[in-house]
Amino acid sequence: MSSFNLLHAAVAFAAAFAAGAINSVAGGGTLISFPTLIWLGLNSVTANATNTVAIWPGSLGGMWGFRVNSAPPTRVCSPCSCPASSAASPAPGCCATRRPPSSTAWCPF
Repeated sequence: MSSFNLLHAAVAFAAAFAAGAINSVAGGGTLISFPTLIWLGLNSVTANATNTVAIWPGSLGGMWGFRVNSAPPTRVCSPCSCPASSAASPAPGCCATRRPPSSTAWCPF
């Protein structure tokens, strides 16, 4: 087990503070916190899990803080475009994620 390093703790605190501030306003704080965790010596799986757990509460706080700024939309889309896009959107995704046998060229959904 490694000993406590004050410089590493200060760097981790500064990165976490900056990532939380960025996430609460615009998102993307992981671009600061994840590389910092890697630089501090964590392996990628541990850094990813630590980053996800650490950033998650800040995301909830940002949602709560900005809840008054987000009013429900008055009109999302035209009545004709919503059903068509809703019906067509899942088809390419289904075909992209399914792996049919190599002898089959058709995606059966």
